Amino acid sequence: MNAVVVWLTKGGIVEHVASPEVDVVVIDFQNLEAGDPAPDMSDAHKALLREKAPSVLDDIAEYIVHYRCDNCDAGYRKLDELRPVRDLEQRVAPGEPRPVGECPACGAVVHPVADDWWPVPQSALDRHCLSGRFNLAPEALPLVHKVGLDRVLAWFETTRGVTVGDTMLVGDFGLKAFFGFDPDKPNGECCYVNISMLR
Repeated sequence: MNAVVVWLTKGGIVEHVASPEVDVVVIDFQNLEAGDPAPDMSDAHKALLREKAPSVLDDIAEYIVHYRCDNCDAGYRKLDELRPVRDLEQRVAPGEPRPVGECPACGAVVHPVADDWWPVPQSALDRHCLSGRFNLAPEALPLVHKVGLDRVLAWFETTRGVTVGDTMLVGDFGLKAFFGFDPDKPNGECCYVNISMLR
């Protein structure tokens, strides 16, 4: 028997979509008490629950840009996507940061992204009716993964009375959120939230 458990997020949105040839068991964890078995669940399906629930954080690494071209602004995730820098001594002045590679698109030098925030995927923001950009500090990723990204984002659904420049505690998770505004960005992206560790 091929079967898959489909997790529901807050609001009953399906987290994973199964292919047509498998049996689907829908588990709404929002409406189950801890330790309760799901109604009408077979032993085979109960065994599937021992598997870890999917995390959108595992997918972020596939899209995060760690390196950016100085000329054309192309973004790259891995060093092996870049070409070696030709004529390095002629292209880098004394005191300038050393590039990590050469852009395969335009040939300019590429440097690490200085502000290495991890963007929260739009699909996760849509599940919680949130707009703007939400970014996670790299050091906050293990904690957000442990707490659950959806639990963290659910806190923002009920947040009121925030103004630009505010920093607030995010629930009791050990996280804080800075609410910023970038006038150089278009309307849909100018408001942003940076989530980092509480120190």
